[in-house]
Amino acid sequence: PERQEPLTSREVQEKKFVHFPEMRLLGTIAHTFFLAETDEGLVIIDQHVVEERINYETFMKQYMNGSVAVQDLLQPELIEFPAAEAMVVRRNIGRLQGYGFFLEEFGEQTFRLTKVPVLFRRVKGEELLRDLLVDFKEDEKEDIITMMSCRKAIKAGDTVSLPEMYALL
Repeated sequence: PERQEPLTSREVQEKKFVHFPEMRLLGTIAHTFFLAETDEGLVIIDQHVVEERINYETFMKQYMNGSVAVQDLLQPELIEFPAAEAMVVRRNIGRLQGYGFFLEEFGEQTFRLTKVPVLFRRVKGEELLRDLLVDFKEDEKEDIITMMSCRKAIKAGDTVSLPEMYALL
């Protein structure tokens, strides 16, 4: 068999893919990376980064179009906030809806979460909402969407089947 020479750093810089090249998935390494074969050789892909990027682009497109897909919770979650956070939630209920979180006041510091973004269904709504509020400032749309995309993405140690890998790539 022919031995393939490694690419020089200059050649690596010149290789710019608009999308992934044709590849054959071989499996995973340590439940963290996808291993694939291309005409150029082996490719190791961080499974978390791939899904985070897909989540980010999908959600950003929905957000920018003002059409974040939401789902009703079968059983709304009651969330109690400290007084300061409850004020932030109350002041920003409309903005939170823009991100797909539908809340109703349910007492002085308690809110009822009735809808969450469909894209982030694997993450518990309350956890994601609390994370969102930590950095919830006026002009941080991209940071907020990045954080939300990361929380939902596959993590190191998660098992991913070959069909799921193909769907991601």
